[in-house]
Amino acid sequence: MAKVMLCGRGGSGKSTVTAMIARYLAANGRKVLVMDSDTSSRALAGLLGLRRPQRSLADELGGPDALTRKLGAYLAPCEGRECLIHVEELPASCTSRRDCLALLEVGKAWPGGEDAGHILEELGRTVLGRLDDRGWWVLVDNEAGMDRFGASHRCTDVFLFVSDGSAESLETAAFASRLFLEVEKPLLTVLNRVENDAAEGVASRARRLGVSIDAVIPPEPSVVEALENGRPVPLKGQGAAVVGHILERLETVACRRGGAQVRRRY
Repeated sequence: MAKVMLCGRGGSGKSTVTAMIARYLAANGRKVLVMDSDTSSRALAGLLGLRRPQRSLADELGGPDALTRKLGAYLAPCEGRECLIHVEELPASCTSRRDCLALLEVGKAWPGGEDAGHILEELGRTVLGRLDDRGWWVLVDNEAGMDRFGASHRCTDVFLFVSDGSAESLETAAFASRLFLEVEKPLLTVLNRVENDAAEGVASRARRLGVSIDAVIPPEPSVVEALENGRPVPLKGQGAAVVGHILERLETVACRRGGAQVRRRY
């Protein structure tokens, strides 16, 4: 299928959008793995309606002291299909799963500063690169900002930028557009929590920066309530319809690799 990495400023709602897309796919019978690569937020499992895994993949491999020594099959040099890791082969202790929906927690921040963050970033990128996504959608909820993406374009099919419509967020989206155009990777830009009557003005400012807006997710009281109470994001209203539109665009990329169409059950 496709590996999709979500990016954007902190607070733009990447985790919420990730959860909405994942739940939409699962509700339509598609297998989807969500990689939680945000080292600070712990809200994603609740938004997905899953329990948090018993431990992270980084902990499974020994924690900060051991990771630099024994990353084993996940980071050892390797080539060929025999080096791929299938979703079903991921350690059960660091994955949570219900029906078509699975969550892998790469690792959360340790005391140890920037080095620990780089280790987790490398671990997540390498697992993504080796992940066998045949029959699965893979959604990556990553760190905020654009400085974390490095070589990620080599193991990602499409990037989804989530913007809150602010001037700073649109500037970052413009930078992302230039960056991914340079590495020849598709980038979709989604406005999140932007009122319909304000969307055209925001889209106009984005166009002046060279950014095309692919979809607008309006603020939904039910989504806000879910966030406040740690409950699964609902799949209803205009937000769900917009998620369906986003997936149509994402499928354009997936279909180039032989992916099938999502059949909506709404």
